[in-house]
Amino acid sequence: MCIALVGEALVLSLPLVSGLSSISKGKTKFKKRVEVLSQKQKESQTNHGSFLFKKLIFNFNKALETYLTDIKKGKAGRYHNALSKITLKTELISHITFKCYLNGVSQECKRTNLGFTIGQKLQDELNFSDLKKNNKLWFKSLESKVARRASYEFKRSLIIRAANQDLGDTWKLDLGVTHRTQIGLVLLEILRQSTGLFRYENKKLGRNKTVSFIIPTEETLKWIDSFNSRASTLFPYYLPCKETPKDWTSVTSGGYEFPENINWHFIKKKNRQTIEDTYASKDLSLVFAAANRLQQTPFRVSLGSLSNVHLVGSKNNNISDNHLRYPNGTKEWKRCQALFHSRRRRWIPQLILEKTLRELAKEHVSTDLHFPVQADFRGRLYYVPKLLNPQGPDQAKGLLEFAEGRSVRGNEHWFLIGGANRYGIKGTFDERQEWALKHEKWIKAVATDPEQHKSFWLDCDSPTEFLQWCFEFNNWINNRISFHSHLPVKLDHTASGMQIIGLLTGDKELQRLTNLSNSDEPVDLYAELLQSMHAKIIQSGRPESVAWLSMGLDRSLVKSLTVMYMYGGTPHGLKQTVVDWYKSLDKDHFGKTIYFEIDKLLNIYHESLDELTEAPRKFMLSCQQKVNRNESLSWNSLSGFPVTNEYKKTKSTRLRTSVNKEIISFHIKTPTDVLSYRKAKNAVAANIIHSYDAALLHKVLSICDYPIISLHDCYGVHPDNVDKLLKTCKDAICSMFRVDKSNRMCYALS
Repeated sequence: MCIALVGEALVLSLPLVSGLSSISKGKTKFKKRVEVLSQKQKESQTNHGSFLFKKLIFNFNKALETYLTDIKKGKAGRYHNALSKITLKTELISHITFKCYLNGVSQECKRTNLGFTIGQKLQDELNFSDLKKNNKLWFKSLESKVARRASYEFKRSLIIRAANQDLGDTWKLDLGVTHRTQIGLVLLEILRQSTGLFRYENKKLGRNKTVSFIIPTEETLKWIDSFNSRASTLFPYYLPCKETPKDWTSVTSGGYEFPENINWHFIKKKNRQTIEDTYASKDLSLVFAAANRLQQTPFRVSLGSLSNVHLVGSKNNNISDNHLRYPNGTKEWKRCQALFHSRRRRWIPQLILEKTLRELAKEHVSTDLHFPVQADFRGRLYYVPKLLNPQGPDQAKGLLEFAEGRSVRGNEHWFLIGGANRYGIKGTFDERQEWALKHEKWIKAVATDPEQHKSFWLDCDSPTEFLQWCFEFNNWINNRISFHSHLPVKLDHTASGMQIIGLLTGDKELQRLTNLSNSDEPVDLYAELLQSMHAKIIQSGRPESVAWLSMGLDRSLVKSLTVMYMYGGTPHGLKQTVVDWYKSLDKDHFGKTIYFEIDKLLNIYHESLDELTEAPRKFMLSCQQKVNRNESLSWNSLSGFPVTNEYKKTKSTRLRTSVNKEIISFHIKTPTDVLSYRKAKNAVAANIIHSYDAALLHKVLSICDYPIISLHDCYGVHPDNVDKLLKTCKDAICSMFRVDKSNRMCYALS
């Protein structure tokens, strides 16, 4: 066998520490995945299958090239004539053959059956690649339909059926069953000799029938078992901790307490040695203090939300049975049937997410939870546990609350503002407070019977979080004196990226637009930008441009464009943002001229933004001018965190299979040592902004001595701590960016 055996499985003999439950959960999920993929004959997708492929594909490809060379010289074996008819590239033949074998690498199979399967796939690949080459436009029109199919068999049958219908049956080459099987048998023999993964064994099936089987060697089976035993302990499924995680004191010590062989450290997605070399000598005490503050905040599962979180998925599962209104088999019936199944398929991932969240929440009921924290390469902090964490989707956030309840007496206004924020109400703090009191009847009704009154809360910005607040509001109304709130009042920076640009450039207009001035009324940057765009569209007088207004050109699209532009978005990326929004409309208003009209709209957007303030454009240009083609740009953030804007080029070829679009893996190279100037230039503005907002977060969290959650530019604290938080944020902004403290910044966080 041409691979070295992996060492014996790791035996965990450690005291009970915070990471063992995550290791145990990861081990269970790892073994379950291997079992399911083995049953489905898809072992090539397992970790051991991928490892074998990467290690042995070069050996197999080299042996195949030698064999094909011998064919040309007349030295090959008895079936060489059959193999010479497959005119595909050697790498493609190797890829398909090895993947077919690896799908059942640990199981016995009939030699002729596997040989036929390999021959059939190679014949298909030959036919489909020729079909694509000779009928480019036709094949391109079919690709979107093919991509929607899940399995190879469905994709194959769709292409064949469409080609036979449109092109007749002369497009394909049929080698015949015998030749296809012979081709597969030759390739299997080359694979056996070059890898040693399996052997042949003849077995009697009846009195006069003997069949040749492919049997994995004993060494192969031992290696797979050893590999999986060891690998299963290396992929923890990160869970919340029932005890306070270990404080971060260095880049390799803190959070979960894992064994040494697990690649766990403070910086995400980097290996341990790189981490130690880059960060060990840096003073990260402020960053660690911020991360430890988040880790020390205890949470618990909100029982009211847990009982009703299934209702949130019901709005996505509103799939009508229109196909039942038409006679079976008619065109209308087929069209509605396709739409029905398409919508249901899109909803399935959401269903899986909700089920997983409910299961995780049920496992952690009646216990305090803590969430270990890591940082990315810019210093931004992230809760590590999967799905169920305060930075997760709406359902996850709505299932969690502070373990500690605190009185809201004297701070009822912040409690009410927090509820309005969860619903998505904008305006002044007084207007949000009034909205909550004005809708007291509806809110109490939701708390009493969420399902009966879901029309009120399901369509808000954060339905699960708002439902969670409705339960507390009802308790507060019934017992205002002794009521204690467990929910955070969440406040986030106004257009945080633009705030950072305004602070760095000193642009007074941009500071006004992002509520960093003395204004007593909140300013909405995106609303003002939208209003300016509306005026320019009407002023243009073009009916096509005015059509954007009838389509409902809204604040959400303007916000998406601004965020992408501010973070170095390319013209193509901006255009794609508009395309995605346009696709959500009920009608195609522009047809073939859509991209021309999007260009016109983006021109109006850029003109409007420049009229409001030129600071974002000038800031991005100045950032991009700092990028050097031959050297990575590095800097220390204001909290002392080292940041490197480094992006390497990767070298690869675009050789893919025609049907499944599988990349021929051994052509994909690891990142080279050559810097990617284009990637670095596009990313530098975003990375600089994120390093500054991360530094601001570090400063604020290191000062706070009360329970707090964070999501980059968003903070959440008990109602009685909101005023403290606002003062801390204002002081941090003034000290870090040298801003005049006389600015009230009433809505810098809102």
